[in-house]
Amino acid sequence: MDRISRRRFLEDSVALLAVTSIAQPLLAAPAVEKRKLVDANSKIRIAVIGVHGRGNDHISEWSAMKDVEIVAICDPDTVCSDRAIAGLTKKGFPAPKAFTDIRK
Repeated sequence: MDRISRRRFLEDSVALLAVTSIAQPLLAAPAVEKRKLVDANSKIRIAVIGVHGRGNDHISEWSAMKDVEIVAICDPDTVCSDRAIAGLTKKGFPAPKAFTDIRK
């Protein structure tokens, strides 16, 4: 097996570095353009299950997001679900459907 000289190793290393630095921009994936999708799936529709306590926090956070719509609220206690629905309609959002049974 031939021994490689230190000079030859450095020359090959510099040549490889030059080739990869030139070729890298050519081989890089094209930049993905950020764009706003406008289709049926652009708005997230959610249901909140359990609105006594932490569920109310979820409702207040999700109702502040422009691309989220609360479409259903499920809680066995109708007083809690009615209070959550009233809070949403008071803010100008459409009233979500109320359910007492999670299976529905």
